[in-house]
Amino acid sequence: MSSKLDILILTAGFGEGHNSAAENLNLALNARCKSRCMDPCALGAPFLNDRLRSFYLAVTTHAPWLWRKIYQSTDKQDFSRERLPMMGKPEQKLEEIIRDLKPRAIVSTYPLYPYFIDRIFQRGIPRVPVFTVVTDSIEINAAWRKAPTDYWLVTDENTRHRMTLQGLDEASVIETGFPVHPHFADIDPVSADDPLEPFRVLYFPTPKKPHVRRIA
Repeated sequence: MSSKLDILILTAGFGEGHNSAAENLNLALNARCKSRCMDPCALGAPFLNDRLRSFYLAVTTHAPWLWRKIYQSTDKQDFSRERLPMMGKPEQKLEEIIRDLKPRAIVSTYPLYPYFIDRIFQRGIPRVPVFTVVTDSIEINAAWRKAPTDYWLVTDENTRHRMTLQGLDEASVIETGFPVHPHFADIDPVSADDPLEPFRVLYFPTPKKPHVRRIA
């Protein structure tokens, strides 16, 4: 690697929101500066990462009630003090990346990375601004809210309001919308009074296939 970087963007493969936000940000930023998108979990522990991703997909698809319980349980954890055993190698890989690339700023689309970054800074790497892109909305897990970050970039005003009500500095929570592909900037906006000719709805199915066939 060994080449100075303007912005390091971090993602994780647990849900498409993290990857989508990171990749679209990277596309947009690369037009203006030197940025790079990386996944410390996949790079640091590829085998374990694949197993955890498979588990995540299975649970969120077939047992969403179980995922909700897991998600809610993390709301009570203090990730600044508690280290997840399976995240040791990803944290080591992230430290290696930061030491090598020396980014001027770091953007994370995954809630646990800011905790890694803070510990890495405490081990002697010069601090740089850290931006956390919150890919959840309205109901925000404590892992996002308690993250040791300089700024939280959120999708909408309601989410911003909820987070500031929970004690976050208003100046640090910025409504940016969800990062989308830069090509959307080239599309002419539709005015509020546009009559809108009939259009087709694009449906993204997530349930099991038999259910999709019945409603398609």
